[in-house]
Amino acid sequence: MLDTSWGTFVSKLELKGKSYSCQIIKADRYFPSSQLCSNCGFQYKSLQLSERKWACPECGKTHIRDHNAAINLKNYIPTQHREFTPTDSENNFETCEGC
Repeated sequence: MLDTSWGTFVSKLELKGKSYSCQIIKADRYFPSSQLCSNCGFQYKSLQLSERKWACPECGKTHIRDHNAAINLKNYIPTQHREFTPTDSENNFETCEGC
């Protein structure tokens, strides 16, 4: 039942987006929005569901789990919409759509 309700919500959201000429982007199911530091990008892989606050060991920023996840989802860019992949950037090679 919950999946049906979520599916209905997503469908309505997509219709509303079309009527306002907005693109609705769904984050990947396994995107670690709670685990990523929204300040420096460090991933806290051992974050437990019971931890509501955590401090990034890299930059020292303190995060409230849900607020941090919301920031990361706001800034989420799906792989197919990125100008380059992490592998490309490590090789100093950037790809450009339409170039």
